[in-house]
Amino acid sequence: MDIHPPAGAVHSLRDYFVHLSMVVVGILIALSLEGALEKHHAHQLAARAVGDMLGEIRANRVEIEQSLPGLERVQAQLRLLLDAQKKAIDAQRHHEPPPPEMPIKSNAMAFPLLSSAAWDSALAMQAIGRINVDAAEVLARIYSNQLEVKELQKTFLTVALHFETYAGRLANDTAERMVDRLGAIQQLSATLENLLLGYRELLQLYTTANRAGLEEQDAGAPAASQGARSLSE
Repeated sequence: MDIHPPAGAVHSLRDYFVHLSMVVVGILIALSLEGALEKHHAHQLAARAVGDMLGEIRANRVEIEQSLPGLERVQAQLRLLLDAQKKAIDAQRHHEPPPPEMPIKSNAMAFPLLSSAAWDSALAMQAIGRINVDAAEVLARIYSNQLEVKELQKTFLTVALHFETYAGRLANDTAERMVDRLGAIQQLSATLENLLLGYRELLQLYTTANRAGLEEQDAGAPAASQGARSLSE
């Protein structure tokens, strides 16, 4: 913004105040326009960030919904394996024939890939502070829970590796190793149960986001734009 001197000489106090008033008005107009432009950019930034996060949330929800059936089947197999291991221990103690083997079909297991790139980008661009407070709280809770679920996934993989050291037959082993294997199965089953609970809680949060107006009512672009605008207001 440039401030120019008066075109001619100032001959009176009245001329001075007229020129001063023009300068002040010009400054106020420039500041108003600059503020309006900045506010417009802020709304655009918030709307884009919300739109990206909504798309990411929808993709994460699909990932969980597709992975849950396979993980639930593995959990059911673990329960059967746990029961069979208990029976094998009892059979060994009573010198009875062992139960049949219960192999786990690990190819049915696939973890959902929960992305948080849109949230990380919104934080980096400082767009979160420009979103409606209630909406920002819901989004923050969703991504916080996703982070917790990712940690549960890591824990499960660690426990699964530990379980592999006890892989083998249910019976025809030392009593101590069979009991250790029983404990490993119990730990693996409990860890997977916690992970499944985390996935289901995330799905509930996605539903909460939908009810709060954070999700589009359909897959159309106009609805997406409308949802993004409502969050940035």
